[in-house]
Amino acid sequence: VNFITLSHDMPFALERFCWENGITNVVTLSDARTKQFAQENWLYMNEFDLMTRAVFIIDEQMEVLYIDYADEVTQDVDLLNAFAFLNNL
Repeated sequence: VNFITLSHDMPFALERFCWENGITNVVTLSDARTKQFAQENWLYMNEFDLMTRAVFIIDEQMEVLYIDYADEVTQDVDLLNAFAFLNNL
């Protein structure tokens, strides 16, 4: 399993967060400059200038197997459900 995180945070902020929290097995990408990914995938919340918190599980053929969105802008995605889905593959 490869973990990729995409955020509106700047690349240096993503790297600092991972370093401070001992996260080493994640590829971090930033959509801060263009917001293109968020807009093209219906994740951009114009009223907040934020990306919706979501988790996607995608297989080797780029088929989306699982999607979960946070209910509110201040809530995290339930990663336990995503991990449970992965364990059942």
